[in-house]
Amino acid sequence: MCRFLLVLWCVFITTGAFAQVYKTLDKDGNVVYSDTPPNEQAQAVELKEITTMPADVPRESSRYTPQDNDAVSYQVDIVSPRNEVVIPPGQRDLAVAISLNPSLQQDHLITYYIDGELIQETQSTSIVIQDPPRGGRTLTVEVINQQGDVLGASQPLTVNVIRTINRAH
Repeated sequence: MCRFLLVLWCVFITTGAFAQVYKTLDKDGNVVYSDTPPNEQAQAVELKEITTMPADVPRESSRYTPQDNDAVSYQVDIVSPRNEVVIPPGQRDLAVAISLNPSLQQDHLITYYIDGELIQETQSTSIVIQDPPRGGRTLTVEVINQQGDVLGASQPLTVNVIRTINRAH
């Protein structure tokens, strides 16, 4: 069965290579190309040999190795909030957004800290801190690898959180 399919495949391949193309004009004067001559006025078209090029062999990709990933150094900037921002009593959440250069690699993490205490570890460049503690707080962001080594850190930023105090008289 396999030989039959091979012979059949060879027949179809070679017949396409020797097919003749004819050029005629239709009743409206448009040029029409066909593999069968519709009338005696059809002209055989000499086709040029098709130019072929061998496929490019892909080069070995330069995939990152863990050693390459650890060599990356990140520029980390806190975009929001701005330094010395005041969070009023009615605002319960603090949105934090950062910019990274270069983009975060798959096995690296972004860590968000308030006063040196870890708030969140994620791959997201923005988070929302719910109910940050009252007072002047220092916000920092670091990028770490899987071993916990710091690959980039933001400048510390001060956030002033104001909360009302309920006093009983």
